[in-house]
Amino acid sequence: MADLAEVFATPATPAVEASLAALKPDDHANYLLTSGSTGLPKVVAVSYANLAANTAQGVQATGESLRWDGRILNWLPWHHTAGASVLRATLLAGGVFYVDDGKPLPGLLDISLRNLKEIPVEYYANVPLGFALLADALEADADLRRTFFSELRLMLFGGAALAQPVYDRIQKMAVAETGKRIMMTSAYGSTETTAGFLAGYAYTDKVGLGLPLPGVTLKLVPHDDSRWEVRVKGPNVTRGYLDDPERSAQAFDDEGFYCMGDLATFITPGEVSGGLAFAGRLAEEFKLSTGTWVYGGPAREAVLTALSPLITELVLCDENRPYLAFSPGPRWRASNASWGWRSARRSPPGGWARLCASGWRRTMRHTPWPPCASSGP
Repeated sequence: MADLAEVFATPATPAVEASLAALKPDDHANYLLTSGSTGLPKVVAVSYANLAANTAQGVQATGESLRWDGRILNWLPWHHTAGASVLRATLLAGGVFYVDDGKPLPGLLDISLRNLKEIPVEYYANVPLGFALLADALEADADLRRTFFSELRLMLFGGAALAQPVYDRIQKMAVAETGKRIMMTSAYGSTETTAGFLAGYAYTDKVGLGLPLPGVTLKLVPHDDSRWEVRVKGPNVTRGYLDDPERSAQAFDDEGFYCMGDLATFITPGEVSGGLAFAGRLAEEFKLSTGTWVYGGPAREAVLTALSPLITELVLCDENRPYLAFSPGPRWRASNASWGWRSARRSPPGGWARLCASGWRRTMRHTPWPPCASSGP
């Protein structure tokens, strides 16, 4: 393995310039696997034009608030589209990239928290679970709060929907430390769109997806009375999957828009300027055996909101039952005493869920328990 001095000492030959000159915008720059969250992973062919467009879109939309040329501390894997995007933009801007050797997992979270105590960041990106766990840690550690918010200008989440209570807790601490809220935006997108193509352009009290980045055309196809299916076209969108013409054709509609498979609604009904909010994935909607439809995204958000901060995540159980059940992910640092029936008995808005006290107690002992949330009143 060559050290850095050897790399810098390597003389540049005409072959380097010749190779660069031979590159064309539509050539494949890299191949990334999709997450496989709704089926078998696919190999996305990302072109140099896709990379250039998406990076320029992000810089134009966020301006100086993003500060790619500042200090970045990040754990996101580079072989996934979000991590690759953060690394690429930081290197292009000449920023300082600190590799976070932790991540939001047991045994590794404390490493990330140690790093955040040592390195004040101006821009911070994470997945929603990472922000939920960070909120717990910030509430428990005054020194961490002080360092984390000291130079912070922008927070960004992606990969899933961020729960409103997590956003509220973080902003409450930001105000306590700095006297003001700090911009938090989504990076809504997919591997097929190179990275995020929606972003927030203004402060808001509501978690949302934002509005299209420059050069992006958004198509909203009516799905029901208040939700639209999201489709997108733009220079950041891939032309298709590697050696897979059948699935490439299935991914686009007859007007050439890539179908995200997600649903959205307007944060403020009828007001476009307020931006969009995530309203579920088409693949996560299912029927109970009673014939009642379950909208996975809104149902998950309602339970997380009702039980915050006792749980950080949950899994909705399968279809073809006469009731809706879910398996909660307890807050890691929650005490057993906080899991009593009095704390957990609040129902989400609409009263569609009933929680079972004995079920919560068994969960804390890590023993099997029968489903205990019902779709009945």
